[in-house]
Amino acid sequence: MSGNDKLQRLNIELTSRCNYACAGCPTHELLRGKGSMDTELYKVIFDEIGNDIERVFLWGYGEPLLHPKVTELIRYAKSFSTRKVMSTTGWELKDLSDVESLTGLDELIISINGITPEVYAQHQINGDLKKVICGLERIAPILNDSKTRFVMQTVVHKGNIGQIPQTEDFARKYGFDMLVIKSFNVMNR
Repeated sequence: MSGNDKLQRLNIELTSRCNYACAGCPTHELLRGKGSMDTELYKVIFDEIGNDIERVFLWGYGEPLLHPKVTELIRYAKSFSTRKVMSTTGWELKDLSDVESLTGLDELIISINGITPEVYAQHQINGDLKKVICGLERIAPILNDSKTRFVMQTVVHKGNIGQIPQTEDFARKYGFDMLVIKSFNVMNR
């Protein structure tokens, strides 16, 4: 491919499983099966396009850190020139076996939609803000010494709108490079 025909971005859903039931997300209503992407298929995709595409988003409706070989997948993709971006709830960061692998990403986005446990639980149902914070404390020093851009994403909803002024302080406290505040969009299945 060349010129305007070049593929610019690709989403790879590492897993269709999610431990959250976020407001507005159709993951638990989708009729498709639950599972994880085959590791060899992932490698074939990167071998074919990993240097010929602008960016690869490593998520879909599922929680990418639930893939049983997620750190192996991130490490495999590290040598390819495409920008690798992952978005996660952050729930698995506390227990992730190989946190150094996250430095293979160009950008890691953590979705945190409330900065107190009560408000967080209003939108990120089944989530545990305290566990996410433990994970942030674990990975922030590693990411701060890397080239990985560490982004906090907050979806504004009626429960957290009053916390928006304090959200910037929260992001700074936990080592984020950037804070992105987004509007709430209900996703249809």
